[in-house]
Amino acid sequence: MKNGILGGSLLLVAALATPFTSSAQSGSLKSQAKAAAKELRRVGEPMDRCNLAATTNDTAVVTSVSGGNVLQPGDRLLALNGQDLAGKSKDAVGVVLRGIGPDLTVPVVVERAGTRTELSLPCGNARSRMEAVLNGLDAAASGNYQACADTLSARKDLGGSMAVLAAQCGEAAKGIGPSRQAELIHEALKQRIAEAQWEPDARSNMIDVMRKQRVQIEKYLGQDRYAELVAATARWPGAETLYKRTEIDQSQFRRIAQEAVRGRLFDPESARIDMPYGFLRGSWRPLLQKAVDGYWTCGTVNAKNRMGGYVGTNAFVVVLGEDGQVKYLEMGNSRELDLVGTACAKAVASLPPAPAETATRAGGAGSGSGSAGSLADELKQLAELKASGALTEAEFEAAKQRVLSNGKTP
Repeated sequence: MKNGILGGSLLLVAALATPFTSSAQSGSLKSQAKAAAKELRRVGEPMDRCNLAATTNDTAVVTSVSGGNVLQPGDRLLALNGQDLAGKSKDAVGVVLRGIGPDLTVPVVVERAGTRTELSLPCGNARSRMEAVLNGLDAAASGNYQACADTLSARKDLGGSMAVLAAQCGEAAKGIGPSRQAELIHEALKQRIAEAQWEPDARSNMIDVMRKQRVQIEKYLGQDRYAELVAATARWPGAETLYKRTEIDQSQFRRIAQEAVRGRLFDPESARIDMPYGFLRGSWRPLLQKAVDGYWTCGTVNAKNRMGGYVGTNAFVVVLGEDGQVKYLEMGNSRELDLVGTACAKAVASLPPAPAETATRAGGAGSGSGSAGSLADELKQLAELKASGALTEAEFEAAKQRVLSNGKTP
């Protein structure tokens, strides 16, 4: 369900996605913002009219409120100022509100916890609120993404849809650093998770978005901030364990991926597979092909050729279905033009790290099992791999530095 400001129209500029936007999508963001601003002005916004300081979804259910509102999230609007709203959308609510002046008290009938309840609600003036929305939309439409993010994030009463737009603008703004982007993303997720309490159809997508944004949130805001979002999903009625239930078995998926990679090799037993990342639900778009949906990750492999020598480290990408079936596997090459390696290098920033218990040992068979040995043993193992040709000089030096810096297997 889409969610917008009560009394607005076409205010959800774009659905939640990950990343929220990108330079490649900025043209779409501009056009959507321009269309939304045009529609708001067509219906007369901004204007001096009744503002109930709430947001509602497509079925006229209140999803968030601000100030000392007597409305509550979960209230279903049945009538407003004597006009029937039962079964109507938020656009119908907007039409009614635009016919009511500011600073009045209006009768409202809601369904609350299954009971019909009559309320008297004081109106505020919607002008300043809608001016902020239009200023944000206009900034996005003109490509001034930093102004868009600053304008919309300055107010906390615009609802989840505008928090999403602020995050989208933050992703597109060149002058906003990753920490500030993470804050905008966190706020958007926080608001939309709260609103999803009344939007069951949005919950699964919300969890997908959370997982895709996890790396940036934890890296720049800390693990506790991401844990806050996970805890918030536990308040969804009937879906308290949805986040946990939708987690995949990372260990099993790694084993499946490694076996698939070995199946492509001349000498699978010699394979040195490195998988430093976990799997992420989403889409992988191969060059000149349709996107492949599923759980994907990237890694590298080095193995022997027919001559008995190691061919060099090659990147690979694998996409698995929910049942662990291999949907797509592509391996790069050691040549200068390695499209897979290039694509993976750009994409891995959004991948979560491999779980600690499944982290691959450098130079191991890629099974992800076994405990780390002593520092001397690890350095000796790296030296042996270099001597055998499994690691290049550059790879050896990089691996050695990782071992020396953290005392862990790279």
